[in-house]
Amino acid sequence: MRDLFHFIKNVTPISEESWKSIEKISEITEAPKKTILTSAGDFPKFIYFLSSGTARGYVTNTNGTEYNKALFTEKMFFGALGALIKKTTTQVSYQTLSKSKLIKIDFVKFLELVESNTEINKFYIKILETIFLRLETRDLEMVTLNATQRYINLRERIPTIDKLFSQYNIASNLGITPIQLSRIRKTLPKE
Repeated sequence: MRDLFHFIKNVTPISEESWKSIEKISEITEAPKKTILTSAGDFPKFIYFLSSGTARGYVTNTNGTEYNKALFTEKMFFGALGALIKKTTTQVSYQTLSKSKLIKIDFVKFLELVESNTEINKFYIKILETIFLRLETRDLEMVTLNATQRYINLRERIPTIDKLFSQYNIASNLGITPIQLSRIRKTLPKE
């Protein structure tokens, strides 16, 4: 749980009292590789902080083909935020890709803290800004860059991406096939 505390303190100052409020609505859990945390069609209840491991958010089309919407590494928040905010079912499934240590936070109770606690409110705003900027960057890259440049940018953001995620998951996140990713890798200098 201290991972989350230090993460929050690095984002914005937080008192011990405010931290204890967050701690009360949070639970540490471990999940084996390929654990589905939230499935499309669920009414989600939690947001997650990834203390260790990797995860993904993905959608499945009517043919059963999966497309990664996002990849998550240590010290990242994730979950069906849109569905949580709108109080609807989610279209996105969330799954661990490796053995993971997670902190799950009751979102309704967290929002109550956001409304009543200025420090937690500031933290929430900073996290939402971070998520917005990450999504905006991804959207812009998908429409303005070719697959090679998107892969290079992804490697810059996550230098160990090729060790953390399978070729399939990286390719899916880039919107290309694993074969295309393999061809791109062959054209780039070795790291």
